[in-house]
Amino acid sequence: MNSSSTAKTILFWISIVFLGVMLWKLVSSNGQAAREDNPSYSEFMAKVDEGDVKEVTLYLSPNSYELQGEYVRPVNRKFHVTIPKENSPEITKALRDKAVQLNVKEVRSGDWVLILLNALPLLCSPGSSSF
Repeated sequence: MNSSSTAKTILFWISIVFLGVMLWKLVSSNGQAAREDNPSYSEFMAKVDEGDVKEVTLYLSPNSYELQGEYVRPVNRKFHVTIPKENSPEITKALRDKAVQLNVKEVRSGDWVLILLNALPLLCSPGSSSF
């Protein structure tokens, strides 16, 4: 078996594994979404006012904020809400008033995925002598 066919075989199996991981991530994220509420802003604020929100993580982005968290009732039920940036002072005040645990994180983009996709043609090019 020459080095060219060995490189192609290795690349083929790496592609198969990569596609398998991507498929698994797709399936598992859809299963997660089925167990997660996506309430409207009004429904979310009603839950906060009722004291049904246990914990919230606020993901900061330029135009809107993503809120992910967990309800007190029903137990272990998660939620995901997108809110306009302008509403954050009102929401953080309501969460503090109800003693909800609040975490704040800055959104990091998936730059490594872009780098990988941009580098893939270079890695797969026939003139590549890295194998």
